[in-house]
Amino acid sequence: MCQYDLLRHDHEKVRSGLQIIHRMADANGRCRGHVFRQLTEKLLEHFKIEEEKLFSVIVPENEAHEAVLECIEEHRILRDLLGDLSDGGTGNRWDIKFNVFAKILEHHMIDEECEVYAFSFQLGNETMLLNAFDPIGSGPQPCAAREI
Repeated sequence: MCQYDLLRHDHEKVRSGLQIIHRMADANGRCRGHVFRQLTEKLLEHFKIEEEKLFSVIVPENEAHEAVLECIEEHRILRDLLGDLSDGGTGNRWDIKFNVFAKILEHHMIDEECEVYAFSFQLGNETMLLNAFDPIGSGPQPCAAREI
């Protein structure tokens, strides 16, 4: 499996986590809050890796520059929404905020997969992605290898 596939797999795990939280809408807020906190932790880690290891390598490329800046701004907005949702998942208002968050996140993941990740392969630069997630030479260490 190439690094691009691992990154997409990461996104699939996030999508699965979002679906679990949606299904828990009528469940105990503490339980849903626990799942949401796990998802938040992994998302923040994923954002950090993308920004520090992947986007910093792609930014100099003119064609991807705008898409990368858009992704970074979306990460900022998503972090803000995660903060708004951090009370743990109780009440109708939380459900509405979560639905908005999930829609923005889904759009963001699609954009990354179609524009940013794919851009490095258009350049024939799979090594750039592999190196972005392997700073110490220990093999790829994407978020996908961790549980959500």
